Amino acid sequence: MQHYLDSSSTYFFNEKNLDLQGERFTLEQPIILNSVTFKVLGAKGETGEVILFGNEGGNPLPIYESKLVDGIKFEKSYNGIQWITIDLDGIIINETQIFVCVKLDESEIITSRTEIAAECYSSNCSDFRYQVIKKEGEWVSGIGSFLIKLDYNILSGNDDFLFSEFDIKDESLLNQKIKSVGVFDLNKDNMLDIVTNRGVFLNKINLFETVSFKNDSSNNFTSVVYFNTDLDKHIILNLSLDSLERTKVYEPIFDDNRFELELKKEQKLLFNDISSYSLFQNVSTNEQSLLVIDNHFGKSILFLYDLRQNFSLELKDSVIVDYQLNTLNLVEVGLDKQLLVTAKTGEILYFTVNEKSIKFEKIVSLEPEYLLGGINVIDIDNDNYKDTILTLQNLQPNFKNKTNIMYERREMRSSHPKIKYDDEFVDIKQLDLDNDSKNDLILFTNCDCRKSKIFSKSTNDFTDVSYKAGFDLRSLGPSAVVTDFNDDGKLDFVSLLQGSIKIYNNESTSLGNSVAFLSDSKIKQIEIYSNGEKRISYPNSNNNYLFQSPNYVHTGLGSNQIDSAFAVNDKGRYRVKNFKLNHNNFLSDDNSIEYSKIQEQVSTYPNPFKDNVNFNIVTENTDEISLIIYNMEGNIVFETKISNNGSNQNYNWNGFDTYGVAIANGVYN
Repeated sequence: MQHYLDSSSTYFFNEKNLDLQGERFTLEQPIILNSVTFKVLGAKGETGEVILFGNEGGNPLPIYESKLVDGIKFEKSYNGIQWITIDLDGIIINETQIFVCVKLDESEIITSRTEIAAECYSSNCSDFRYQVIKKEGEWVSGIGSFLIKLDYNILSGNDDFLFSEFDIKDESLLNQKIKSVGVFDLNKDNMLDIVTNRGVFLNKINLFETVSFKNDSSNNFTSVVYFNTDLDKHIILNLSLDSLERTKVYEPIFDDNRFELELKKEQKLLFNDISSYSLFQNVSTNEQSLLVIDNHFGKSILFLYDLRQNFSLELKDSVIVDYQLNTLNLVEVGLDKQLLVTAKTGEILYFTVNEKSIKFEKIVSLEPEYLLGGINVIDIDNDNYKDTILTLQNLQPNFKNKTNIMYERREMRSSHPKIKYDDEFVDIKQLDLDNDSKNDLILFTNCDCRKSKIFSKSTNDFTDVSYKAGFDLRSLGPSAVVTDFNDDGKLDFVSLLQGSIKIYNNESTSLGNSVAFLSDSKIKQIEIYSNGEKRISYPNSNNNYLFQSPNYVHTGLGSNQIDSAFAVNDKGRYRVKNFKLNHNNFLSDDNSIEYSKIQEQVSTYPNPFKDNVNFNIVTENTDEISLIIYNMEGNIVFETKISNNGSNQNYNWNGFDTYGVAIANGVYN
């Protein structure tokens, strides 16, 4: 992805001092720098090299020096353009502040000016500073002007994750003993909230407020379970480990002004050491069932409960096994479910579960030198059978962990995707990352580089996932939840570490290039948020304008009071980036663009699936069509005019912006 520098400003630097005047570029996230391209006027040199400086304590320090590039010649040129590209091999820039320099050997000074003028061009000039210097470290004077073009990725490869911590408004719960976590929309505001065994973090648009369990001072709850019953009641169940405490069932009570967790039921269900639990829906009764693993001194008990309409838990079955059990994984097998339970000594126990009983099927033992890390079940070879993927931790010193695939009911073939054994994965999650209706795998590694891998079901291959400095994947483990907290189309994390909760926001802009034409599906409502509270406006009766309508509900807000806005249709919720209030305090955009006749949502995505996308456009008249493509920041990246004969029009976009620069590695629709 090529990014140009942009400004009409000219910057001047000291002739001999390495400390640049003016502010430096502050990185909000690491970048992968592939190359630097220079347009040079009025200088000449035989060899040159690129130096990147980081800023630490106000002093510029070299963070990268390229090898000498032989044969680079800066020819005398007062007319025309000469571009020279230096390949930087995809180096990772993690410094908080950087600027770029070119060091020339035996430079020939063309003019006699004592200061250097560096002219920026294209998107963010104030972000970068750069200069041409002599080999001995002095500034070259009299160069005239030159341009720089950086070719960089936000993250390495085709990955699309970069995380920083969310803000939590009230940290009173963070220092308490949080042992379990879940993510649900408790108050039906289309914002995902966080439920723990000590209380709830209520999502107020990237700011989480804490709500404690009412009339509850106990510290002995170990697990929290969330139910959504057939009566559409949101139920929270706290499982107690204390013989003096009872397992409690809470119901969230809320309206526009309040949110409380009301105690509905107490029941004496004594557990010793709950290591895992899972929910599933009963097909016949439409009620929820709960599976709980409880460990007892070398043995474990599997409990099967039903949650009744009166909020009580009714025991259906239990099985005692001679293993210390760790985690469980439910797989759909018709009306019954296959249950995979992992033991701390490395075995995998298979059970069949329905709404009434648990039946043991078989046991699989792992290699004796390995302990089981993570487990996941997915049809990885697309044969309609669920395969088992295991991460194994090697107990021997100086030996690496490995990952195995157990193919179900079919021999492993060389054409099947394979997971490298030298990757030290500690956990596995599965999510549909590329909207192709196939669950992909996220494999968390246990290494200092803080990288993970994504296995895509569409490509049957891996890409790396990088994280911001300080985001330690080793803290995630089985307690991590991957979901889109802030509804921006990018997956975020919540994790537990030593009894505290951490929320990580995906800041990557790799998913940022998109075209969202929302019209053929009628816009149901516009959601406006101010100071964490939601206000709703509706479109007009014709349903044909996304932003502007005389029938919108008056918000009573000024534009500086709006936190965010969303458009909602039957396909989902879409963030409105460039929103404002017009003079009547109605939500509108700058151009009142009508989106009603474009029939598909199209998004670019940093992957190699496709390099172009086709638009099908339907209009009711023969007016010329303007196709405008925005990125997620609301900036126009491409626009064109399309002739119109009054029927269906097709336009193929190649994924390049107006300047001919690819804005993503691929597109999908």
